[in-house]
Amino acid sequence: DTDPVQYRIFQRIYRIEEDVRETGLFMIGDPKQAIYAFRGADIFTYLGARR
Repeated sequence: DTDPVQYRIFQRIYRIEEDVRETGLFMIGDPKQAIYAFRGADIFTYLGARR
């Protein structure tokens, strides 16, 4: 599941927007997991992370 809060944390830790070469982040996801809204999952966060 993809939680918007968790993704913002990853953005800060790995400086995703800056595309820094010294850091790396592999994310494995499944859009079907976004059905877990009761745990904070959000399909739009998944789709944004995919880009």
